[in-house]
Amino acid sequence: MDMTPQPPNPVQVPHPQQADPRPLPPQPGVPAECPQATYPQAGYPQPGVPAGYPQAGYPPLAPRPHVPEQPRVEKASKQPWPAPGHSRLHKSDRPRPRRWWTPLLTLLLGGVSWFFTMMLILLVFAVVVAVRGGDITSLLNLFEGGPASLSNPWFYIFNFGLLALMIPFLWLAIRVVEGVGIGALSSIEGRLRWKRLITALGMALLVLSPSIILSIGDTIRVGGIPADALERAPLMFAIVIVLVPLQCAAEEYVFRGFFLRILMGWGVPALLAIVLAVIPFSLGHIYGWMGMVDVTVFGLATGWLAWRTRGLEASIALHVVNNMIGIVFAVLGVANPLDDSGMPLWVLGLSVGSTILYTVIVDRLWAVRAEERPDRAAIA
Repeated sequence: MDMTPQPPNPVQVPHPQQADPRPLPPQPGVPAECPQATYPQAGYPQPGVPAGYPQAGYPPLAPRPHVPEQPRVEKASKQPWPAPGHSRLHKSDRPRPRRWWTPLLTLLLGGVSWFFTMMLILLVFAVVVAVRGGDITSLLNLFEGGPASLSNPWFYIFNFGLLALMIPFLWLAIRVVEGVGIGALSSIEGRLRWKRLITALGMALLVLSPSIILSIGDTIRVGGIPADALERAPLMFAIVIVLVPLQCAAEEYVFRGFFLRILMGWGVPALLAIVLAVIPFSLGHIYGWMGMVDVTVFGLATGWLAWRTRGLEASIALHVVNNMIGIVFAVLGVANPLDDSGMPLWVLGLSVGSTILYTVIVDRLWAVRAEERPDRAAIA
């Protein structure tokens, strides 16, 4: 009888990697909550491999490390804002290639289109006045800003309406040249932040309330509102409520949203860019020396707010409330906001102080902190 030991039965020796991990069905008398023991099941060897020997398998894959998605930053601008539109897009995602002369082309297209449209409107209106036998000089007098002009609704339609037209022409120029919408100039988020704008309007109204109180006191002191001003007030207020906010927004989009963007996009330091951008803004307002000081401080403050809050909401709100206070009392025939002759020095101090106070409050609330700003080396 052959006593040579025999190799184990291949069926009775399961492969380590082929064991069935499924648990056995519950056994009678064993509580269901107790874990059931599992036993390896018999497997079959793969063809060509001797039974009873472990087979080589693939090593388990190493887990892939989680790499957080990096925010896309602007690589052609020196500041995260104002280079709106581009500050939110990676260089490869821009709708149009951006060169140093791109904003100049935008300025040329938008400025020329707006100027010739304005001249065409004035020409058409002058022809209508001449055909009806009117005096052309009366049309020119609308731009003087005297007491007679302030009581004429056409003064507000021309002066504020024509300035408000800068918004659609700026939008058209940016869309054609750079491939972005007007929201790219509104804020770093690519849109106008309406909740912030409404909040800023309330803060501006509160901070500038002393000017409102003093204007009411002046109205009472001069004997109240003239009767003819009360008669035309509904029509005048309807025009003012629509056009004045648009005029204020247009100036902010042009001088803070666009000019400031050009300078900072060329690498001009922020503070210097704010000072340079206020020059054309101040030259566009013809007042006496006190009025020019007030306008210059106002332009510096709104430029600072646009840079610090990375948007135009705070500057638009201050501009709207400031202009509405003066225009409302001009409509009522008790003030002339365009004439600063004879204005007491303390009134200038009150106006400048209110502007600075509003700027400090908004800066404390909404200024972008240093740790939230992108690395200059990453966006250079």
